[in-house]
Amino acid sequence: MRDGVTLHGNATKDYIYVVEDYPVEGANNLASKAFSRPGGIHNLERALCRLGMPQCEVVLNPAIAINKIVILINTANSTRTSIVDWKGSNKLFNVGMYAGNTHWHHFAYIDALEPLPRSLHELKDAGCILSADLAGVRAPNTPLELFDYVFVSEEDNYNVDGLKAIVHRPDRVYTTWNNASYTVPQNPHIKFTLGAGDILAAVAIKHLIELDGELPLDELCSITEDLLLEEQCLI
Repeated sequence: MRDGVTLHGNATKDYIYVVEDYPVEGANNLASKAFSRPGGIHNLERALCRLGMPQCEVVLNPAIAINKIVILINTANSTRTSIVDWKGSNKLFNVGMYAGNTHWHHFAYIDALEPLPRSLHELKDAGCILSADLAGVRAPNTPLELFDYVFVSEEDNYNVDGLKAIVHRPDRVYTTWNNASYTVPQNPHIKFTLGAGDILAAVAIKHLIELDGELPLDELCSITEDLLLEEQCLI
């Protein structure tokens, strides 16, 4: 059996500005810290590598733009604001050339990509498992029914009827195919949830591969939390 995971989607560069608290009116210095790092599919790549996946391949296509995302994080109340410039395009993307590389193919931010049904059928015909997550930017052009698993943020209000969906929000994670649910204990050390959905998807994919479709939600959330705390230590 082929090992590893192939990641498809837009590469982004996150510009992150950390705000201790919103300043008084008239102040001109907003951020106490500013930095940038790769985002999008690279969030999943980092998490999968830290989880020890045997092979992690990122597919970058010249037809896909590298987008820029500006993120403001207010550490006083753990809120964030994003300014996103979505310019991704995959018109020239031939996913069939990657069909034989790995068994599992994950499509990041599928609603930010152009339609992919023909390419997905090629992967299905090759016996691949397909998963996707959504950015919450618009209704997806690609039918979600083509995916074996879909990762969805509850706040985006996507219709997941009939889908094998892993639905998440900051305090809860649940799956639609077996009605499993887990309440996430509040952790005061987690100041924000930037990248949490990507990390959760990476952990879930690894579990689903290694446990033959089983997904213990308590372990999923615990490992996701540990990786998220490691990410925040870098900020």
